[in-house]
Amino acid sequence: MKNNLLSLLVALVLASIARASLTTRLVVLARDGTQVATASATAPESISKVLSVSEEQSLGVSVSGESLKKDAIVFAHFVHSTLEDVEVSLPLELKKGKHVLQMKKGHALNQFKKHPGQYSVSIYSTESLEQVKNVGSVVFNLARLPEPHVIGSTESYEPLKEIFHIFRKPEKMPNVMISVVFAALVVVVPWALLVISWSALKVNVSNLSQSSSNLVWGGLFLASLAACSAFFVVYWVQLNLFQLMGYGSILWTVAAFFGRQALVTRAALRLKGKK
Repeated sequence: MKNNLLSLLVALVLASIARASLTTRLVVLARDGTQVATASATAPESISKVLSVSEEQSLGVSVSGESLKKDAIVFAHFVHSTLEDVEVSLPLELKKGKHVLQMKKGHALNQFKKHPGQYSVSIYSTESLEQVKNVGSVVFNLARLPEPHVIGSTESYEPLKEIFHIFRKPEKMPNVMISVVFAALVVVVPWALLVISWSALKVNVSNLSQSSSNLVWGGLFLASLAACSAFFVVYWVQLNLFQLMGYGSILWTVAAFFGRQALVTRAALRLKGKK
């Protein structure tokens, strides 16, 4: 029990020593880098002078102390004096044995432009067991950033910028007659090849009139072939593949049946002629 109390007392003493050894310096810099105002204090004392940062100026914060190691993480914590829940924490970088924060134009100062005014400064360090509170105060006399406009927001109604579209010039198309001739060739050439193939195979349709049954079944078979050709044209224009397979299977079955009957009647006539 005594050992625990002794350890706790030692830790508190070390914490107080660590706090007391921290020296904080605040510097207001002009645009060209010259020092406009400066103030420093060693904990537990605080800076009594209130520094002011205006437009075209920046704030520098440095923390040094023998108790701070090189790998120590140090933050400067700013709390607004009048607005609740307005706090900004910024990390310090190790430069030449000191932890330094240089707030130039950019993201750091923009955070204070959202809520300008007086802020109290505190220092956090991983080497001191407690934070060094209220090191000093800084007044940011900066122009407030405008609130971002959200499209569709009901809080403000204002005209938006007019949008102008630049359409590219239409591409030059070939003569209409070229398209017509090409379409005619696409339609006529397959039929021409079919007729040439029939001529090469010496197709003879004169035997259709040899008998009434041959004329009926042969005529139905040729009509079913024409229907199949027309069906492919309809498929190309408006049907999809599933409709082609569904309707086409019925039409192709009928054409196959008519073709078989035409062959049967033709074979029967040939056998009758041999007798």
